[in-house]
Amino acid sequence: MSTHRLVEDLVFRLAIIAAGRANTLADSARSTKSAHMEWREQETIRMYEENFDASELRGKRIVDFGCGDTKFCEYAASRGAITAVGMDISARAIGELSARNSYPNVFYKLALPGKIPLDPQSVDTIVCLAAMEHIMEWREIISEWGRILVPGGKVCIWWMVWWHPYGHHQYAEIPVPWLHVLLDDAAIFRIASRVYDSPRCKTRHWHLDADGNRRRNPYLGLTKFGNLNRLTSWQFERAVQDNGLVVLRREPQPFRRSGFKLIGKILASTPRLCDFFSSAFVYELQKPSHV
Repeated sequence: MSTHRLVEDLVFRLAIIAAGRANTLADSARSTKSAHMEWREQETIRMYEENFDASELRGKRIVDFGCGDTKFCEYAASRGAITAVGMDISARAIGELSARNSYPNVFYKLALPGKIPLDPQSVDTIVCLAAMEHIMEWREIISEWGRILVPGGKVCIWWMVWWHPYGHHQYAEIPVPWLHVLLDDAAIFRIASRVYDSPRCKTRHWHLDADGNRRRNPYLGLTKFGNLNRLTSWQFERAVQDNGLVVLRREPQPFRRSGFKLIGKILASTPRLCDFFSSAFVYELQKPSHV
């Protein structure tokens, strides 16, 4: 057996061991679609309130870029935003949010690859929470942010960078950190496929079809992540600078687990290494007022 296959087998065994542990809050939240949506919406608001000033939403024209199926726009409207526009490339998410929306100053629009269908200098604040890693045309979108922002306008970002321990985004099936450092995409999907077919795999709501039956293995035949852009903090900051935006705040956040706080804080503040040892990155960008 090759070394790569041995590593894959070891990771699979670790994932199965982890699957036998007691459910966490996040595990419970993933059991049904409604529970997952409620958890995601609570997490999105918590994410914003812990890292940004909610009072700055008042009197502003807000865009929630990469809104997914969360209702941050309704939250922004309740906090006094003049208008709030949620944008995502998922037609399903935009349709469902539009159908549930009861705010007259909240709107949802389908985003286009690399384009934002809004007028120049029509937005005061852009919020991008847990979505930056999924923006495949990130260079074009950063340029578009600069176009639609008013002078002095801001972008608020919370983001798991590619080299985050779980940047591979397969933590539901394979809760093994830095897996994507050791293995290529195809190997990760082979492991996820084995875990999915294991009787010890926890059933998530996205595993079930409309009738409640378990779907066919979704990882079979996959060889490459199609929705992760592999963006690093230094690539991002270079693109921000190239498009004339200013970084007002850059905050790599260390992990909070006891016993790891001190070394985590040191590693999270070390250039380049911070991408590997931060739980998230928080950025505030601004379009210069003189533009």
